[in-house]
Amino acid sequence: MEKMAQIKTRELNTEEVIEILENIPQNDVRFALWLEALMGFRISDTMTLTKEKLKYNNIMLKEKKTGKENRRELTAEQREEILDYMLKYDIKFDSSIETFSRKCQRAIKSACEKIGLDSSNISTHSFRKYYATTVYSDSKDILLVSKLLNHSNVAITQRYLGIDKESLKKYSCLNTIKIK
Repeated sequence: MEKMAQIKTRELNTEEVIEILENIPQNDVRFALWLEALMGFRISDTMTLTKEKLKYNNIMLKEKKTGKENRRELTAEQREEILDYMLKYDIKFDSSIETFSRKCQRAIKSACEKIGLDSSNISTHSFRKYYATTVYSDSKDILLVSKLLNHSNVAITQRYLGIDKESLKKYSCLNTIKIK
């Protein structure tokens, strides 16, 4: 099986997410990327979503990559919005993860070209990074983000959020208080 080239992805901002999604004509791709941005799931996990997995006001998914359970609470409105979209467009994922990932990447590239955005570092994972950076920006709680993404350790979450050695060095000492 051919392995896809790894892209060093960047997170997107809200305007970019909206513009890209608005310029993707394939309903299944748009839906999967929207769920990534909305809940931080991986594309392989969004593909496992069925109407049956929307129990009450929850989504229960078993992550393909890690095998871990991932449960998200939804409002009644969110649940209805997801169900309505799935029913309206008869969303069913019946291709392999690799095939669907390539389809998504082609759709992202095409959408980016339409809106004049460089797609060289934008992938399906950019939507998951958007979710992570949005939650972190709002909460300032790296442990919360790590739990939501089901990361095995916070170092992975730090990479997602772009907390690199330079940032750590810059903020390791604030130098804002002087003693006499």
